[in-house]
Amino acid sequence: MNATLSPYSPLYADLPSVSYHHDQFWAGTPAHFFAHFTHDFDYRSDDVWLHSYPRSGTTWTYELLSAILYEGDVAALQQAQRAGKILRFLPLEIGIAASVPERLASWKVLPSPRVIPTHVPLRLCPQRVLEHRYKRVYVVRHPKDVAVSFYHHHRAHKLLGQYQGTWDDFFPCFLSGQVVYGSWFEHTLGWWAHLQEHTANALVLFYEDMQHDLPAHIRRLGAFLGKDLSAHAVAAIAAHCAFERMRANPFTNREGSPMMDFSVARFLRKGVVGDWRNYFTAEQNTQFQAVWDQKMGDTALGQHFTLDEQYLVIL
Repeated sequence: MNATLSPYSPLYADLPSVSYHHDQFWAGTPAHFFAHFTHDFDYRSDDVWLHSYPRSGTTWTYELLSAILYEGDVAALQQAQRAGKILRFLPLEIGIAASVPERLASWKVLPSPRVIPTHVPLRLCPQRVLEHRYKRVYVVRHPKDVAVSFYHHHRAHKLLGQYQGTWDDFFPCFLSGQVVYGSWFEHTLGWWAHLQEHTANALVLFYEDMQHDLPAHIRRLGAFLGKDLSAHAVAAIAAHCAFERMRANPFTNREGSPMMDFSVARFLRKGVVGDWRNYFTAEQNTQFQAVWDQKMGDTALGQHFTLDEQYLVIL
């Protein structure tokens, strides 16, 4: 890890692919990305920005948005994907093999409208992205399920060192924000507060709600994007974006990625609600509750989840 003036994280010790800058850990995002992001990106008024913390259902939502923009014509969507008119899911800020200018240039050649995914926190998002004319979707998932999913992602991802520690080792790092993209609490609360002030061009989705009634949320997203979807289109999109279908789809499941070891954990692993109950100890649950109470308090976002029993369905 590039440890210059950086705090220590046991997850990334001696890991050159992870760096610390702009007050958080990053993998595949150099510090100079943000200057290019502000000045060199090809901004378009019809872009659809997809924001989230990692492991919150971003790949799923990216495919949903793309399918909705094609109004449920799955064959046309897949043809566009094969033709390179839609990029495989990868957050905008992650370059891996490409330089930052090359990475941004790959977006410039795409036809409009584009769905642009990013995990960048609000505090680092260029002002142009925050302008009202851009449509923005923010996906939120129960943080305990995010933590478990992120743990397995660290175990399988080579850029993250294929983490060899245990869940018990990973948990305190997640809770304290000593992971790439920093604290789930800070990231989520920052975007939540901003988007509540710009509801005309912003939509917040809850992962659990989409799991509970995907067709309803397809219609909701369609209305947000100005697409009057037929019942047939909604059904086609729901079928195409079903978890097992996406898990078997080479375009969405990262099949063949040199960065992932699927023998450890797949990129699309389970896609369920409540998997955290298989990992959290009673003590960890108590620790999490203390941080939750401190960070979330009486915020409206905090009231969207119950931490110990079933999630709340917000339709």
